[in-house]
Amino acid sequence: MAYAKPNVPSKFYPAFVEAMPDLTGKTFVITGTTTGTGNIAARTISSNGGRVLMLNRKSTRSDSAQ
Repeated sequence: MAYAKPNVPSKFYPAFVEAMPDLTGKTFVITGTTTGTGNIAARTISSNGGRVLMLNRKSTRSDSAQ
């Protein structure tokens, strides 16, 4: 039997993103952005105008995340 990732909607994330200020001109350095919280943080910050430097080990997952 294969693992099936559950689809659980977030109660707080949409309100957090809506309340986030414009991040244009700010730079963020995030480690571990291939999956999970680091990936979500990098995507959220970059979609709100921030510049994100993603620090990952070399892998196919890090290439995909970029």
